[in-house]
Amino acid sequence: MYMLSSMYSRAPPQRIDSKWLAINIDKAADWNAKLIINGVIRPFYTVLVCLHVVMKRLKKYYDRRGIH
Repeated sequence: MYMLSSMYSRAPPQRIDSKWLAINIDKAADWNAKLIINGVIRPFYTVLVCLHVVMKRLKKYYDRRGIH
């Protein structure tokens, strides 16, 4: 914890370029969108596909056994 604070106190004050900041915000927004797609939509889609396959298998199994 002490090392971190001393590191920050030694760092020179940086002037933030507004254009650079805007580009970085764009990148961050893009990355967040990718994160949401990968973290939420893809697993949800995978679960849906798995359920679909399981239902098809169950239907086949029940149709073969004659249980409706």
